[in-house]
Parts: sequence; structure tokens; C-alpha cells
Amino acid sequence: MAEKRNGKGVGKAKEVQVLLRLVVTSPDGKVLCDTGDKKSESFVIAFLRYTYAHMRNVDITSPATDGVTKTLFSWGRLSSEGARCNAPVNNSAYGIVIGVGSTPLSNTDYKLATQCTEGTGANQVIHGAVALKSEALIVGGNVDMVLLRSFTNLSGATITVREAGLYIATVWSAAWSYFCYIRDLLAVTVDLPDKCSLSVYYTIRTTV
Repeated sequence: MAEKRNGKGVGKAKEVQVLLRLVVTSPDGKVLCDTGDKKSESFVIAFLRYTYAHMRNVDITSPATDGVTKTLFSWGRLSSEGARCNAPVNNSAYGIVIGVGSTPLSNTDYKLATQCTEGTGANQVIHGAVALKSEALIVGGNVDMVLLRSFTNLSGATITVREAGLYIATVWSAAWSYFCYIRDLLAVTVDLPDKCSLSVYYTIRTTV
């Protein structure tokens, strides 16, 4: 299936952009909905806190997705793994995430309003693995890095997706913490019928 790129008003500004695309498919592979690339509401404060700490060589904390303030970055943790988002299958703790909440966006968001967690209950989904489709690649006048994750609805009812985001994971001494880097409210909600799948693409793009 051809991907919709460089739509009107998308990908032309000389800046760092985040683009969000949702595609719903039926069990037989028929495309039921394709939003095309839409400009993401983009990064929340944890992303810049991590960037600041990395550039300044300092430790920094931030509220994790459980609401508890934890160490987001520490130069002293030489064996730590920071800012990973390549979550495996059946894991809703980090990676690309979706939700049904509609709470207005805030720069200080630290999680989705109402996340669709792993499972087959009401408003739950089966999570595929997060894939980084490629390293940063030159695409025309842009440099793109694309993250992708698929979700399958086996809840027995339609799920109306209203929000999406990206959680990252850090680990220190076998203790995992999770932080929200991106939260988006969809301009138009996306229905995910029972037994259908949703693919969510985040494209991080720079343009010269």
C-alpha cells in the first residue's frame, strides 16, 4: 500500500516536525481508514528535559507515566539504558501507545489521558512490536525516521481512538521506568472495529 507523503501543507517547513498517521485494516487486509500524515502536537516536557540533561552532562528527573517523579537521565548510571522505545509484542508500558481519552493537551503531560492497555477487555488492544522502519534516510528534501506499531482489537466492541503518543523506557539495576515523550489528540477520532487492526506511524522529519 502506497504511503501518503508530502501532502498539502505537510513536510514543507524548514524545521523539525513530527507527523502522525493512522491506518485501520480489516482482518482480510482491506483499508477501512487512512488519515494520511498529520502534524503531530509533538513533544512534551520530558523530551526536552532529557535533551537538556544530555547536553549539559547533568542528572534530571521528571514525572514517569505512573505519576511518580523519577530519574529520567543520569550520567552517573554508566550501565543504564536510556530513551529506548522499541517495545516488544504484548507490552503496553512503552513504545507507541494509543488511548480513548480526550483531556486537553498540556506541555506537562506525562501520560495519555486514558491509555488502551494490553488485553482483550473493554478498550484494550493486543500490541505488536515497535519497529523503526529505517535509520534516518533522505527522502527528497527531507530526512525521515519512521516508527511503526500495530494494534489489534479483540475486545468484542469498536474502540474509538482519540489519542496517541510515544513512551520511552529507562532501566537501572533491573528497575524499569517509563516516560511520555509525545502526546497527541486526534483532530478526527478513528474507530477500530472488533477483530480489525490499527497501524500507527510516527515520522520524525527534518527539512533543509
